[in-house]
Amino acid sequence: MESNHNNDWTAAELVYRGEGNSSIVIAVKKVCFDQFRKVKLFRKHKSLPDEDTFALLMPDFCDIPQTIATNDNLIGPVISVEIKPKQGFLSSLDPYSCVYSSFQSVKLEQGLITRKSGYCPLDLYSGCRHRMNIALNQLLSNPQNNFRIFRDLQLAYGEGLKCDIDTILHGFINVTETIGSIKDVFCNLLIEALLKPFHNKNEILYSKLKMKYEQHYCNYHRDISLPCECKEKCQLPYDCILGTILRTQMLDTIDHRFAQDLLDFILKCSSDIEKFSELTVPRGVGSISKLDFESNELFMTRKIWEFLVSLTAKDCSIIIAMQKLNSAEIEFNSDTEDAVTIIHVPQARSRFFVRLSIIDVDQKPFHKVYKLKNFKNIKI
Repeated sequence: MESNHNNDWTAAELVYRGEGNSSIVIAVKKVCFDQFRKVKLFRKHKSLPDEDTFALLMPDFCDIPQTIATNDNLIGPVISVEIKPKQGFLSSLDPYSCVYSSFQSVKLEQGLITRKSGYCPLDLYSGCRHRMNIALNQLLSNPQNNFRIFRDLQLAYGEGLKCDIDTILHGFINVTETIGSIKDVFCNLLIEALLKPFHNKNEILYSKLKMKYEQHYCNYHRDISLPCECKEKCQLPYDCILGTILRTQMLDTIDHRFAQDLLDFILKCSSDIEKFSELTVPRGVGSISKLDFESNELFMTRKIWEFLVSLTAKDCSIIIAMQKLNSAEIEFNSDTEDAVTIIHVPQARSRFFVRLSIIDVDQKPFHKVYKLKNFKNIKI
């Protein structure tokens, strides 16, 4: 998206939306800039550099702009949900408990959280609707920075802000039309969105990535996560948005124990560290073993590249933007690159227009390998 150098926004037109470890997200909106001060407690020690710097002007994926849906058949508020699913498979370091639970223990010990979350990524990635429903309910119970709800672009639910779900969804899911609670209908809608095919411009690349994945259970969450009791064997669809993220996460075949050793060896033999900043996908990506055409250095460089890309996938977020449909027909803009779909939820007697996006996909710098190892050594 092109930046507009002629825009000089005032404080009243900007709103603090959120942040990661290396970025702060500010939305252009005429609201009070005091919201910028609503930073998470464990990020209070961070500050913006007191110097000229750069910013990216990007589209807001919490919205459904007219460039995607071109008619007036969308009614009611736009409800958007941000989910940070985290690592969806067991680590070779601990084949019994999810990585997320281990990090929760470290954060609790360091005072970064007040209580552990009952959320288990293995439930969300299971493909079993029953287990996925448990995962979403745990996120609703203790969202931390893994779950947020926006109503018409305004944060309505998340860490430190837990408004009544029925109030947030008023006009989106009508209580008089639903079978069951509004929260149950809402969770079912999110599950359907997460399991829908996720068509994107990188489909050819992702089709080459293998995903041999079966359902796993986490010992830490065994009292919360119940076994799948579905009549048919549940499996995460290969082409859904969670499947796309999981395949990218599973590029990590060396884990952090060997990543630093490989990186140390490469940097000792070569001063060309720019190769880790290249966006070009290396040949043979996804192959566990060294290929015939690869030298030792090419193979090790590819493994580090895959490891860093997997780190991005383990820390990315999903945005599900939704709006109620007023009629059976809707016109799509065929030129859009967005992943959009229509979901019918029988329990709500309604159909919803849904836009799926993946955000927080900035490339991890190679020195992240050293920082990650130090953090995981504390955990071990």
